[in-house]
Amino acid sequence: NLKRLNLDSNRLKSFENFQSNSLTNLEELNLNNNQFTTLQTICFDKMLRLKKLNLELNKIIDLNDKATNKLGYLSCLEYLNLSHNEI
Repeated sequence: NLKRLNLDSNRLKSFENFQSNSLTNLEELNLNNNQFTTLQTICFDKMLRLKKLNLELNKIIDLNDKATNKLGYLSCLEYLNLSHNEI
């Protein structure tokens, strides 16, 4: 089962169409240097084992209630990097 996924520098704008059922054992997700503007386009609800999430160097403009609710699914999260966004 996949534990680490690196999608660095792929010009991604959305991560909601990925099969989240296949990412249930994911521990590290690197979405660094893409084009996300919100966390609402990222489906975290099945990633219950995620420990490390890197969203550095995107275009995230705010962390509203819907976005932070999505992060609430990540009870094992130890590291979150949102640096170099537009927050």
